[in-house]
Amino acid sequence: MKAKFVIKILSLFVALVSISCKNDSKEEKEIVLTSGVLGEYMDTSVKPGDNFTAFVNGTWIKNTEIPLDKSSYGIGNILHEESEDNVKEIIEESADGELEKGTDEQKVQDLYKSYIES
Repeated sequence: MKAKFVIKILSLFVALVSISCKNDSKEEKEIVLTSGVLGEYMDTSVKPGDNFTAFVNGTWIKNTEIPLDKSSYGIGNILHEESEDNVKEIIEESADGELEKGTDEQKVQDLYKSYIES
């Protein structure tokens, strides 16, 4: 008896999830698949069998300067710096204005203001 009830509940859940995930638009969106390989960073003057790293990343390596305060630099560093800048911008934008007491935004605002004002 209990197993039948659980099966009915799970079936209802699956039906609701499938309905909520259904795309109601009449237009079919074409999905474009990409490989993730960025041709503009490749150095095609190098044979891949001779130096695959230079072939795939040669132009990026030639054109990207390592900052003086770093011993190495790559996409991980770039993404980290951009995410820090984005978080800083979000916090600074939320520091202005009146927010409802007790909300997470208001707590971040208070913490930020106490740090800046000290």
